[in-house]
Amino acid sequence: MTIIKCAIDTKNAFSNKPSSNLIKEIQTSALQGQREYSIKQLAEYVVKGYSFCPSLFKEVDGKLSRSKVKWAGTQLIGLDFDDGISLDEFKAIGEEYGLKPNFIYYTFNHGVEGKEKFRVVYMLNAFITDIRIYNYIQKSLSVIFDNKQDPQAKDVSRLFFGGRGLATEIDESAMLKIELLSQMVYTKLKKTCTNQFSREMRKFCQETAINQINKKGPAIFVENMLTSINNNIEVSTNSTTFHPVSINTVTNNRITFNFSITQEELIRTPIDKKPKKYVIDNITNKMKAEQRVDLENLKTRCQLVNALENGEWLYHDEITHIAMNLIHARGGQKKLIDSLELNENHITTNKVEDFKYYCQYFSNHNYQPSSCNPRGKCSTGCRFFDQCERNGKNILQQLDVKKGKIKRVASLPTVPLSDGEYQLQAAYNEFLDAPIDGSIHVIKAPTGIGKSKLYTSHSLKNCAIAVPNHRLAKEIYQSIKGTQPELDVVYISEKPSTTPMLDQEILQSHQLGLYNRANQLFNSFTQDIISGKKQPESEEHKNAIIKYSQSITKAYSASTVILTHERMMHPPAMKNINTFIIDEDIIPSVIKTSNINITDLEVLLASQNESIESFIDSVKSTSNETYTDTPKLELKHGVFTKCIQNNSAQLTSNIINFIHSTHYIKHDNGIIDFVQNRSNFPTDKKYIMFSATTSRTIGKSIWGERVTFHDIGETETKGSVILHYDRSYSRASMSNLDIKLFVKKLKEQNEENTKVITFKKYAKSLENEGIDIAATFGATMGLNQFSGEDLIIVGTPHFPPSKYLLTALTLNRIKIDESNGLQINPTLVKRNGFEFHFTTFPDNKILRDIQFYFIESELIQSIGRARLLRNDANVNLYSNFPVPNCILELEQN
Repeated sequence: MTIIKCAIDTKNAFSNKPSSNLIKEIQTSALQGQREYSIKQLAEYVVKGYSFCPSLFKEVDGKLSRSKVKWAGTQLIGLDFDDGISLDEFKAIGEEYGLKPNFIYYTFNHGVEGKEKFRVVYMLNAFITDIRIYNYIQKSLSVIFDNKQDPQAKDVSRLFFGGRGLATEIDESAMLKIELLSQMVYTKLKKTCTNQFSREMRKFCQETAINQINKKGPAIFVENMLTSINNNIEVSTNSTTFHPVSINTVTNNRITFNFSITQEELIRTPIDKKPKKYVIDNITNKMKAEQRVDLENLKTRCQLVNALENGEWLYHDEITHIAMNLIHARGGQKKLIDSLELNENHITTNKVEDFKYYCQYFSNHNYQPSSCNPRGKCSTGCRFFDQCERNGKNILQQLDVKKGKIKRVASLPTVPLSDGEYQLQAAYNEFLDAPIDGSIHVIKAPTGIGKSKLYTSHSLKNCAIAVPNHRLAKEIYQSIKGTQPELDVVYISEKPSTTPMLDQEILQSHQLGLYNRANQLFNSFTQDIISGKKQPESEEHKNAIIKYSQSITKAYSASTVILTHERMMHPPAMKNINTFIIDEDIIPSVIKTSNINITDLEVLLASQNESIESFIDSVKSTSNETYTDTPKLELKHGVFTKCIQNNSAQLTSNIINFIHSTHYIKHDNGIIDFVQNRSNFPTDKKYIMFSATTSRTIGKSIWGERVTFHDIGETETKGSVILHYDRSYSRASMSNLDIKLFVKKLKEQNEENTKVITFKKYAKSLENEGIDIAATFGATMGLNQFSGEDLIIVGTPHFPPSKYLLTALTLNRIKIDESNGLQINPTLVKRNGFEFHFTTFPDNKILRDIQFYFIESELIQSIGRARLLRNDANVNLYSNFPVPNCILELEQN
């Protein structure tokens, strides 16, 4: 049962047209009867002789009356026909244009002088509160029905009397789709005013006060809110006659009317037999060139197109769906018209002729291909929707994706933010109560949902918090001190500076993996400062050194400790800690790829140690560009460390990490890439990890059954990510980029907002052209100052293929003999609901998933800086990698 709101006089029933002296009483009663009715109830009242007003009215200055000034809106349109058109003629026109009314009834004067007199009631697919839109709808219907309706019925405050009986059955499901009226008017004028079309169309736009588009029709644009955009034209104008207003329909469309006057101006305009003409502007827009499409193959991919070409009868919304797609294909319009002619009913119902004009209209208004939907859901539909194994979002996308193109093949489901927050809280509570048995509990949740706020507001006693970097560690420390000031919390910060020379020595020790040596150097300096043997730069410098030294000592007995992911790999002694809360994905720290130079290994030959020589010979003897298990060094760690320390002046890379690696590859240039697997987390602790980017598959591969995984899924966001994929935006692609032209494009597309995240390599070049570099890839975690701001991200952050292969090897996802000879090539892939070509491993899904995990993690972290979950901001992403639920540039509204 369809419910509408209108005003019915439920007290006074008449069998004949009431006299004028009763109008006031009828009006008062009708205004008192403003409420919800079903279409059936309205029809039953009308045929019993009760009067009604399709519109609703509001009190102004405490008074309620039926007038334009007090009009509150309507979802009904009434048409009154007293002469000039028969009921059968009306029905024929309505059937031709798909305008089926909810009911038609005979008026009290029906049959007088032998004339058919009837009223038509339409339910709109939106409740209208703008009188300009009401005026447009009435004028459109007048044009479609040959201007035969009673002009007084166009009055927004019109009162309709009841009648003698129904002229048709009641159809409660019928609905006038406002978004289709403009194309109906276009078609009607094309057919009836061929030689004066431009003049008549301009006259129509002047009388409805709607600006024109390309001098071809009213500037009305329709966006399908469920899927893609039907027609989308971004208009930029300084005109004073430009007043856009949008409405949302129950059929999931957003319609934007570009009026040339305000609503107040129209309300002030007196009703006259001769319509007033308003000043209007013209908006110009050029449609994109037609695509080369394999139309012959399309029918094998789309059941609806196949039905059309086989001469089957199609409904109006189905033909419209095909038309909106085929106008973008070279030869598509001819294919549509030729196929329509195969069915006699399409000819007799004027579908062939009408769709010649509809196609012109769609082209003039820059309609984008309509998305596939079931019939009845919006203004286009397909009977085969539930049976179809769609390979894309619209009809044209059923064909294979060409290189450089991206098509949406599915929409990822999302949950409301409130549901996501509830899941986050529930999962955290569950994991807090879990036993301390070495389990690793992972909560995957979107950036900005409140992960840090959640755990810092709970008891953190006996917890260590591991974060990606010191920037975030400081922020968490301050937050905890603010919410839990009584908590015994220690933050293990970065080592303070010592002296320039000693800092360099400590840094080199770290780079060579001599962590104990670095600590000894710093501790010795600290003791000298405390004892007075050495003088600090300032009192502040002295306090920083002492504070750091004390934090290491206090960590042993502290209730809560904050440290970085990397420090968690080599944690200090912490006797009270039984739970690690890991903020952000720790997998890149656990599975760590690095490199050394083979010349560093050769330096160690001078040690004349047999075990070291055997190890080096084994590495040197392996073939270049071949993945290999790292040989085992048969030597005590302390002895090898001493050897490194003795040769530290000649070394440049971390050989200690290399000997603890699992696999490596030696390149022709002497660089050795290797991977460490640092996943041996102690089993006498509990681990809870929060991350927006982590991978269930990789996590399970690392820790196996120790992992419990809760994925909240994609959450509805206020902001949007718009993907620009005109090139790959890899490092290699950007090396061929004309930076000046690219910056000009960025400024044009982003309205001078130029906060950019990109590769460090290209940051300076962009900065020199006036771009504000917000951050660079690899250094975005913990950046919160861009929350709610529009951002630009430029780049697809590929990593060397060896990183993906070494990761797969250390996780035992592939074998050594499978790894060698694998190459990356442009490959058609599916990811995140999209199908696209990407340079990846064509025959190995395991490696593709690992590669996509690393690239996607970097992009999602960068996007997360804008906090789109809670902020209506835009991130424009220049990349050929579509992240979850991004908007393709062509879909952008």
